[in-house]
Amino acid sequence: MSTHTPNSQKPFEHTEASCIALLRYYNSQTMTHGGYLIGLFIGFLTLVSRFSLIGGSIIEHLVLFMFSWGFFVLAMYILGRTLLWGQLASKVLNAKLGSPEENTTEETTIYQLHLEATRIVFRNHPKLENFMSYKPALKYIIERISPVFCIVLVIYLVFVLIPSLT
Repeated sequence: MSTHTPNSQKPFEHTEASCIALLRYYNSQTMTHGGYLIGLFIGFLTLVSRFSLIGGSIIEHLVLFMFSWGFFVLAMYILGRTLLWGQLASKVLNAKLGSPEENTTEETTIYQLHLEATRIVFRNHPKLENFMSYKPALKYIIERISPVFCIVLVIYLVFVLIPSLT
């Protein structure tokens, strides 16, 4: 006697529905983070335009530079997250599941597909693993970007700001 009912879904149907749900979620996150980047860029341009109206003291330039550094770090974080979601969206289509018997519900199938997609992304792009959470991402960005920004600040002070003040 078979326990299969006409309304129950087959494992393949769970996988297909789960893949579609994950693709929608990943694409939504990619589009959202892209919107964040656009908003951040507009905010940065607004900040720069406001500071150009104030004047040219060293303190004002340092404040502008620090705000620029903050905007840049935030932009790198959002860009990393955008790339992560985009990679997950492309790799979920290649994700393979274990045995069909283990995929009993759509929720477990979604979770298994997500784990497999993240495993594929991190194998191909190990630096993107830093962008799964904000703490490792900000640490990763600040450790690599701060020295560059300090060098740019010194160059800016020596070659642009100090000669213009004298």
